[in-house]
Amino acid sequence: MTTPRATIKNRQNAKKSTGPITVLGKAKVRGNATTHGARAKHFINQDEQQAYQLFLEALQLQYPSQNPLVMMQLDRIANFKVQADRIQRSIDATFAASELKQSCNEILMDLLEMDKDQKKIAENIDAEDLNIKELINLDRIRVATELAAFDASSFKSQNDFIFHTPLFCQLLLNEANEYDQDIDYFIEQNADLLINLNGTSLAIMKSLIKLENKKARNHDMDSSDLSIAPTPEQSLNYKISQVKLKNLHFAAKLYGNEINRVGEIHYKVQAFNQLKKIERKPLALNYEQLDKLQRYQTTIQGQLSRMVGELLELVK
Repeated sequence: MTTPRATIKNRQNAKKSTGPITVLGKAKVRGNATTHGARAKHFINQDEQQAYQLFLEALQLQYPSQNPLVMMQLDRIANFKVQADRIQRSIDATFAASELKQSCNEILMDLLEMDKDQKKIAENIDAEDLNIKELINLDRIRVATELAAFDASSFKSQNDFIFHTPLFCQLLLNEANEYDQDIDYFIEQNADLLINLNGTSLAIMKSLIKLENKKARNHDMDSSDLSIAPTPEQSLNYKISQVKLKNLHFAAKLYGNEINRVGEIHYKVQAFNQLKKIERKPLALNYEQLDKLQRYQTTIQGQLSRMVGELLELVK
């Protein structure tokens, strides 16, 4: 039997352990029950509040009444329904977390918003078929820098290109010659493709194009679609002056974008490689938390069932 002195002592001790008394302290501990959100007594997001409101309105429509007890019971049922759904989501999330696997390449590429060509480059680098250094063509970078100083789209003649962008004109000629093609044919048929290729893929494409050119010349030396490479004695100015103006504008746009293209690829490929290195181990199933959630789920479902029974008694 507790003595009067012990009773007084217990009451004094209780006053010392009633929890936080300041506004800040109370606000802090208010979230203790929301470690996983299941035991929270308040709505933890707007979705829950909306779900509560919609379910309460459906109940009120099904059981219209001015009886305060019925109205209170409908509110309690809607609240407990939200809690029951929250617990089920917590249980589902616990299982889902335990099944987390390493993200596949495609997911990482989509997160980085890689286009088709960038994905191919990233895959080749990942397979060690391509080196990141092969992405950079210094000659094209210099030309892109030169083109950045002018609005080439405003050039009215071939002479404008020759005068303002000599590096661009020379590189265009060099790359066309590398494929044994005249400049117009190179721009119209291959420039768009070849500028976007790198490393091994570029070497293979170069060999195939040269082989096709050789076959075409052997088959028909008078072909109007494929011209023989210009002779060395022809001047750069003369060769560029023979190129269609629309082709020069198109090529200038391609080469002018080289810095942005390489920069974006370099960033995305580097980010892709870093993300792939992150080890993602499957999480162990937290059986202790799962057991608590399932026990709490049983309690809430039991209370919810009793409330529904009480409601049906009230509306008889």
